[in-house]
Amino acid sequence: MRVSLSQPYCVYHHSLDGTVFYVGMGRLSRSLEGTTYRRRNSKWGEIVSKRGYFDTAIVRQFADKISATRFEVAEIERLHPEANFIHNGYMRTNEQRQELRRRNIGHAVSTATREKLSIAFKGRSAPWASKPCSKERKKFLSELFKGRPSPMKGRTHSAGTIIKIKAAQRETHRILDLADGSVYDSQNQAARKLRLPMGSLSRHLRGLASHVKGQRFQYVTVEKEVSNGPQAPANTQ
Repeated sequence: MRVSLSQPYCVYHHSLDGTVFYVGMGRLSRSLEGTTYRRRNSKWGEIVSKRGYFDTAIVRQFADKISATRFEVAEIERLHPEANFIHNGYMRTNEQRQELRRRNIGHAVSTATREKLSIAFKGRSAPWASKPCSKERKKFLSELFKGRPSPMKGRTHSAGTIIKIKAAQRETHRILDLADGSVYDSQNQAARKLRLPMGSLSRHLRGLASHVKGQRFQYVTVEKEVSNGPQAPANTQ
């Protein structure tokens, strides 16, 4: 197709022998990137490494990124390319999704695995913690998902999940000041009364900092009652 320099974004196909295995979106130069496999996913690299080449076709050009992204998603849903990674994994058929759902019903991570994960990630901050979304990015995401229903719409907790939530609510964490033994009902209360940064206090309580402005705290777990609904007043005679 004829390339227009006034429309910087494009949606393109990567194919082998006429079969599209990847749909992408980006600047015009992006459609030709990937020969070193460093900027593509592992599935893309696995497919291309077997043949050593791939065919590129620019499907459509766009003046803005939002329109290009929407068209890319529509193309992926239409073609189900093998190397596109979307939502929970590479594009799967409905039968595959149902089978994975069936296998995962009732599956819970063991305590030992949780402890291993906790040790492995201790001290690490979230990769996005120091990278707040820019106003442009927030606007882009807002426009992209406008009109889409929430994935949680219409869903309700199962009876088993409600029981687990209530069990978790029976315990609450209070904050103990190790200097004078004062106990605060919450991090917010401790930070407000002692004029401490909430973020610094949270990192200290999670073991990521040794102190907060020279002060040390720890969690104190206490039991609390969970109401199951309105209770009738007690009989007093």
